[in-house]
Amino acid sequence: MLLNSPENAGRAPAFVIDDFGGAKAMVEHLRSLGCQRIAHIAGPEGNYESAERLRGFQAALGRTLAAKALVLAGNFTEESGYAAGQQLAVGRERHARRVTAVARVLRAGTRG
Repeated sequence: MLLNSPENAGRAPAFVIDDFGGAKAMVEHLRSLGCQRIAHIAGPEGNYESAERLRGFQAALGRTLAAKALVLAGNFTEESGYAAGQQLAVGRERHARRVTAVARVLRAGTRG
């Protein structure tokens, strides 16, 4: 039994969480509340969950807004969440009012 592997991996049965749907629903909810500037802290390159959450984030924004959206790098650690939070606090990134993150520990790091 695999956890959160691509469904088409075919190596063994897999229990797959809907990371795409969850991220999409979260961003749609934020947009329904009037949030326009939403940033996303991604996980490591090549990680299936990270890719699906980023895909959901972008799908909820639509092609035009997704092209302009702020996506910051992360790696599933509070430290990388803190670093992303620092980026959000300065420069053009400070204009993001809401942040989605690939993992709770990244989001926690933005509170530093």
